[in-house]
Amino acid sequence: MERFTKQSLFRDTMNEALIAPMVPYYVTNIDYTGEKAYELTFEEMPAYGYWNAESMRSGLNRLYEAAATGNWYYPLYTEKEMAEDPQKKEASLVWMPSADPKAAEKPYVLVVPGGGYVNVWNLTEGWPIAAHLNKLGYNCFVLSYRVAGPESIKTAIDDYAKALGFIRDRAADFGVQWDKYLTTGFSAGASLILTWAMKNKGYAVKGLPKPLVMWPVYPPVSWKLIAEQAGRDEFTVRSLGMTLKEAAVSDWNVDEHVEDFPPCYIACTEEDRLVNPEHSRMLKRALDAAGIPAVLHVGPTGDHGFAEGIGTCMEGWIEEAVAFAEKNY
Repeated sequence: MERFTKQSLFRDTMNEALIAPMVPYYVTNIDYTGEKAYELTFEEMPAYGYWNAESMRSGLNRLYEAAATGNWYYPLYTEKEMAEDPQKKEASLVWMPSADPKAAEKPYVLVVPGGGYVNVWNLTEGWPIAAHLNKLGYNCFVLSYRVAGPESIKTAIDDYAKALGFIRDRAADFGVQWDKYLTTGFSAGASLILTWAMKNKGYAVKGLPKPLVMWPVYPPVSWKLIAEQAGRDEFTVRSLGMTLKEAAVSDWNVDEHVEDFPPCYIACTEEDRLVNPEHSRMLKRALDAAGIPAVLHVGPTGDHGFAEGIGTCMEGWIEEAVAFAEKNY
């Protein structure tokens, strides 16, 4: 029986004691108690233009089920580390295993929501994605990482590495092969997983294995392209500690460092007003040139943030991504 129905108020989910540790991180740095959505039912939400209510409800129900097992929420840093740096409280893993007994034979998926390195949208791009993948027979971890601090990309990379180390140390408890993993990320989360795959920035520097396959969804790829389109300095100063002009000529441009990347399934829409779909095309061209298997799915309609894709032209992208992965890992 579902814990949260279409008639459940959104605020009821936020007052549920069982999932209390993650309530502040539905969307990091957003207080929903002051939002209209707080007093709405999931059935009422679509009329007010909120993110796909059914997708959110599915993710929250799956989160509740995971929490009910008692083995679901794992801070990545110790109490001492969090006391010394309170922002480290933002970094955690949520364990969402599949009910499929064959899931243990497959790689697990590390899911990384986006949010412009200001927020982490677990509510739309984390738990619902894991719930969907669980149904397809994949165990999942959802990563919450530090945002809105100085050089956020760099601290996010540290948190990604910390997450893999945590899974390595607890692999027997989770029943996974810690070094056999897929990863998907959305927007800034896509930027993070792509940066992780750069040998000069991510897995090789941290001495950890790269993913078997990646699924970047509406990914920002090129600081150079952002600069050409008259982007602003605030984002690069906050995320990289440099101006956009400096970032454009730096070694942080993903498309210029795809050597030894894993196979990639890339998804975006033509009408994305936040991250130009040309970023995805640049990535696909770079991967093709490097001889790395890649698929690019560009939907003709729809804006940034389609997430699970329910009710949009991107519905079914997760099934396509899984089929691609199963041919390539």
